[in-house]
Amino acid sequence: MKITNLLAIFNHFGLAHQTGKLQEECTELAEALDIGTKVFTGDPNRAIDTPGIVTEMADVAVMLAQFKYAMPELWADVEAEANAKIERTLKRIKIGYYPTIGKVQ
Repeated sequence: MKITNLLAIFNHFGLAHQTGKLQEECTELAEALDIGTKVFTGDPNRAIDTPGIVTEMADVAVMLAQFKYAMPELWADVEAEANAKIERTLKRIKIGYYPTIGKVQ
């Protein structure tokens, strides 16, 4: 993704609008995931390959990238929180808090 393009879009619409747009795109991704997993029950690998899911993931990725570059101070907090969550999850996996579910193929 080209940073200048992301910033041009974000600056054209503004923070309030893009916040609403992020919410909209997240909702659409949740709906696509719901549909995909219902259609391909028992085969998550096929569900995630559903074109609607890929499209909605791309939409959310574009929105998050806009926030990343338009609001770097906020994004630093997001990354710090994400890293803390990753570390917590890895620790929980190590101590057996979560059962082994499966691997991405």
